[in-house]
Amino acid sequence: RATQQFKYAQNEIDSLRMAQDSLEGRLEAAERERDAALSSTAGLESQNQRMGDALREQETRHARALATLRDRVAELEAEVREAEVREATAASARERAPAVHAQAEGGASRAIG
Repeated sequence: RATQQFKYAQNEIDSLRMAQDSLEGRLEAAERERDAALSSTAGLESQNQRMGDALREQETRHARALATLRDRVAELEAEVREAEVREATAASARERAPAVHAQAEGGASRAIG
């Protein structure tokens, strides 16, 4: 009877050891999986940081380019306004030219006459 109890206890111990080994193996696998997930997360965070930096840099470049374009548009608008003023002045001078010419001729005739 004691031998039977000993064998039963020995079998129990062997079963518990196998269960412990199995649990330790599953724990090690879970730890490896966790480590891989942490490493992947760190990699993704690093990639996300780099992408965020690149995006901010691109936004800065675009803002500078937009400011340059706005400045150039303002310069061109000023040039157009100046050209319009010159054209209006020239048109006015062309309209007045016959009258000024006539006055000059009249003044010259009187001076001669």
